[in-house]
Amino acid sequence: MMKRRILAPVFLMLSAVFLIFLSSCRKEQEEVIALREPVAEKIGTVTVERGDLRDTVIRDAFLVPLELELSLPVSGVVDEIPFMTGDSVKKGELLLKLDTYQVEQEIAELQTGIEELERDASYEQRLYELDIAYQDRQITAYYQQGAGWQSVKLAQLEKEEIELTHSEYLREYERKLSEKQEALREQQEIYDSSFLYAPADGVVYYVDGSYQSGTGITTVTEGAQADKDTTLVYLADETKKHIELEEALTADLRGLPCFALYQGEEIEIEADPLSAEERTRISILERKDKVRYKIPHRSLTDIPCGAYMPVYYVKASYEDVLYVPTTAVYHDSELSEDYVYKMDEEGGHERIRVECRKCEVYMVITSGLREGDELYVVR
Repeated sequence: MMKRRILAPVFLMLSAVFLIFLSSCRKEQEEVIALREPVAEKIGTVTVERGDLRDTVIRDAFLVPLELELSLPVSGVVDEIPFMTGDSVKKGELLLKLDTYQVEQEIAELQTGIEELERDASYEQRLYELDIAYQDRQITAYYQQGAGWQSVKLAQLEKEEIELTHSEYLREYERKLSEKQEALREQQEIYDSSFLYAPADGVVYYVDGSYQSGTGITTVTEGAQADKDTTLVYLADETKKHIELEEALTADLRGLPCFALYQGEEIEIEADPLSAEERTRISILERKDKVRYKIPHRSLTDIPCGAYMPVYYVKASYEDVLYVPTTAVYHDSELSEDYVYKMDEEGGHERIRVECRKCEVYMVITSGLREGDELYVVR
């Protein structure tokens, strides 16, 4: 009897330990099932599709007006700014004027000098004609009076002396006149070059220097010094629009077929490279070459400037292939294989090894899946 009393507690203790063990096994089994089921971590599902596919790279771009950088071929002090930044202007309207007081004074003095030279030349010509006429009368009188040949010869020599002196005067007159006329032309060019006119309709932007770095930067305000061949004004010509990228274009994308997208419409575009002159005038504000495209076969009147028009570069085209988004394919670096989580009929999943070719947005599946297969996309 005593034996039974001792064994009973021992039996109960062993039973409790066994039940705890079974409970632990059941819990471990449940945890394994939960780990094998990534449904709680999925962010969606995708379907394996079949069709034609383009491997494309997208770059942000916008429709912008042709930007004209305007400068003057002469230096000077800014005297007049008729418009304000952001104003619309018409072709031929004055955008900027330099101080022309000094050059106007130079022009007036040169014009006065030329007029004086011409008056003097006219007076000298009249004197010359009178002297020649007098000598001709003297020579004629000597012949009529039967004077000796010495008198006739002396009169002829005096006439020749008058003609020679006049010829020398004319040469000096022509030299002085030419110098003054050349100086006048130069001053007139400076005067004419001191006015900056709009070459086209557009919106005007004056260089204000507020966000520029470095020294010697022109700031377009009245009284400021403006250096020659330095950009003073930007003119946005909205009648000539083109697409411009927001970032530099990598070498692997240059030369690839490309198109722009606007409100779901694919638009054929062509590269519009900068001219040599434009390259030399790239603004220091941008510090890089622009990448731009023209639209040859579509009217742009209905597309406003500033519209977002991303550019797609076609790296490769595939026909009748299986494909899924790149987010549905994972890579195991230890096994050096690509895999997916394929859904089964019960809503679970199975890890499937696949062979694929990576594109920018999609993966082209070459083996391991069939059209219509459902895949988990997990975190």
